[in-house]
Amino acid sequence: MLTRVYNRVLAQTRPASPATRLAVTALITVAALLLREALTPIMPEGYPFLLSAFAVLLSAALFDFKAGVLSVAIGCASAAYFYFPPLYSFRVHQLQHLVALWIFAGYGVATSAVLETLHNAVARLQRVEQRRLLLLLEYRHRSRNDLATLSALLLLRARGVDSEPARQALRDAARHTRMLATVHAGLAAAAQEDPACVDTRAFLTGLCASLAAGEARPLQVDVRAEAHTLDSERGVPLGMLVAKLLVDDGRARDPGPAGVLLVRDGADLVLVVSDSRPPDPARQATDVDARVLGALASQIRGAFHQAPREGGGTVSTTRFAAEAPRAAAQLAG
Repeated sequence: MLTRVYNRVLAQTRPASPATRLAVTALITVAALLLREALTPIMPEGYPFLLSAFAVLLSAALFDFKAGVLSVAIGCASAAYFYFPPLYSFRVHQLQHLVALWIFAGYGVATSAVLETLHNAVARLQRVEQRRLLLLLEYRHRSRNDLATLSALLLLRARGVDSEPARQALRDAARHTRMLATVHAGLAAAAQEDPACVDTRAFLTGLCASLAAGEARPLQVDVRAEAHTLDSERGVPLGMLVAKLLVDDGRARDPGPAGVLLVRDGADLVLVVSDSRPPDPARQATDVDARVLGALASQIRGAFHQAPREGGGTVSTTRFAAEAPRAAAQLAG
């Protein structure tokens, strides 16, 4: 929170004109000197630079190195004029006062230099981060286009194949490719400030709406997902898992509404997808789709379980860690 506020302040102060920076720096430093004078009755003797040091720090933090040096110069001049004998003169004769001035000047210049270095480092990191985000957005855009093109090519190839099993295999591949493109589109639509993270509620709601709209047969899905932050790396297999459970062999599951529920349970997220389609134990034991669902769940380090639902239908439950494995390791370290 404080970092965001500080970045917003810097976005206003750093681009300011040199004249504005120097004028505001002078005001900050003079205000610190006036405050020091007002607090003289309660301030300990021998600390003329106490508030001036904060003025230097604030000026360099808000603006740049030059602003910090200007604040140092004003602080030294005011101390020499108002606090060091002979008063109201810029001549300083005592060695201890000269040493104090040089120490304060050294502190101020060093502090300003360090802050300027940090400003430049942060600016470079921000540029790198912006480039990373642009590359990620470009990757998603191209991925969706490439997947859509690949799906169209597979369907075109299927029309020229004489073998029905081969034709059906190509159609299945085209359907899964199109499904993956839909997942990528959902990730892009639900992206937060960092495109590498998505909001689970927005992602699942948008994904289910896209799946329902893309089916020839009616697909009614009741989505009840809590809002949690999920990294897009796990968002892809999670989206494919939901898509596979809602759409079977390219057809909407037979009549009856489907439900998608995502809740947090302790350190885990629990995804529950239910439908009204009667379970087929024989098919579940031999179908490749069941192994695919298990593989998708393992990609998010989750445990997949499918069982008949009371009153007819199937309930598929996937439990996985709310935090990404790398994030959890960093927190533990």
